[in-house]
Amino acid sequence: MGSMTSSSEDGSTSALARAWFFLRGPRFVDLPIRLLALIMALTVLVPGSFEIDDPRYMVLLVIAYALFIPASFLPFATAIASTGMSLVFVVLYPDLENMFPEVLIFATAVLLSHRRWISSLVATLGLVSYLVVSTELGAYDGGADGTIDLGFGWLTYSLIGMAAGLVELRIQREIIRRERAAVGHQKAVEAMRARFTRDMHDTISHSLATEAAIIRTLARETGSPDTGRHLAELALVNAEATRRLRQLVTSLSSEAAHDSPIRLQTEARQLAAAIDSGCSAGSVLLSTHVGDLPEYSSFSLGQNFRAIVLELATNIIRYSTPETPASLDVEMRHGAAGRAELVFRSENQASAELMQTPRSLRCRAEAVGGTCRVISAEGRRVIVEVVVPVQHTASSGLVEEARSETTTASAKAVLHRATTAADGSKNRGEHVEGSASMRTASQPEKVQT
Repeated sequence: MGSMTSSSEDGSTSALARAWFFLRGPRFVDLPIRLLALIMALTVLVPGSFEIDDPRYMVLLVIAYALFIPASFLPFATAIASTGMSLVFVVLYPDLENMFPEVLIFATAVLLSHRRWISSLVATLGLVSYLVVSTELGAYDGGADGTIDLGFGWLTYSLIGMAAGLVELRIQREIIRRERAAVGHQKAVEAMRARFTRDMHDTISHSLATEAAIIRTLARETGSPDTGRHLAELALVNAEATRRLRQLVTSLSSEAAHDSPIRLQTEARQLAAAIDSGCSAGSVLLSTHVGDLPEYSSFSLGQNFRAIVLELATNIIRYSTPETPASLDVEMRHGAAGRAELVFRSENQASAELMQTPRSLRCRAEAVGGTCRVISAEGRRVIVEVVVPVQHTASSGLVEEARSETTTASAKAVLHRATTAADGSKNRGEHVEGSASMRTASQPEKVQT
């Protein structure tokens, strides 16, 4: 029933739009012309419009005034009709003022605004024939006085009609010129985008590949734990920069890249592979576990997922006790009120107890309505847990749960990603001083859809 009501409302709206388009006309000058025709038709209501009380005369005069309105829609047909009616009127009432020639003059001006030169010439010949008949009958509009009066009206209305036609022509030419300029500009932007994408990919990707090769070479030649951790962090940064380069190239190639869903399952595997590669380069012990995740997610959730995982892994590499195992787990779980939650959990051994939550992680979690907390365990092991709520839309699977993740805080998430980068070095002591060295001991589990 609701859809039927909606369809009816849409139909009525469409009918009103069509009616309004018909009334205002396709041209810019049509609406003023039609408003003028309406005003002239309504002058029949002015006192003194009827010279005599003859019913036939009054009917003819009302018809004459009414013809102003169709003259703005069908000017040539109205011109022909008003020519015939003017001859009928002058025969019946030669001594009274005839309004049909006024309609004929108005229709001629409308034809000139459309630049219909032949039709306007035919309408003018109709006015001339009326003047000839009026002169022969000695009617009100006959002779030199009637010719001058109607001739002046014809000249005035014709100039206005031609001016309206020229204005419309100029407007249409300007529209065409701007459309062509917009198309040319769009082509230039697309060519520049393609050239920039190609150059950026050729230069930056080559530099990142060379950097990755140098990291692997240094990892084989060094034996210092601190150097190994630095190499692991550098390898992770290199992998993230490479991934961001691919994402930027994709976004430059497609305008809808920021609106398309993220393949969260694939993203988790790529992140796990990047962490594994970085930790292997620095001989860092890290065990990662990826639980059952949605196959797709919104762009906002995908961005925050990537940033939180990388920050947890980076903090573990930086501040964990050397040569001690650590773990990083990502999973979905059902929270309060049936809402799904995306849980990030890192566990490592630290040289000192972590007294407060990492500031950047806390800000990032709060930006999307989540929480971040630090849990102390036995043996100086520190657990950092980040929980991000996801809107629950269906109980049949986790895919639909993540697809419905709230997007109201996406702008805040972008802002906090920027502030996180700025606070990385300044607040290094506030970050996870107890996050651990890790090595990816296992590949992420295959995500069920």
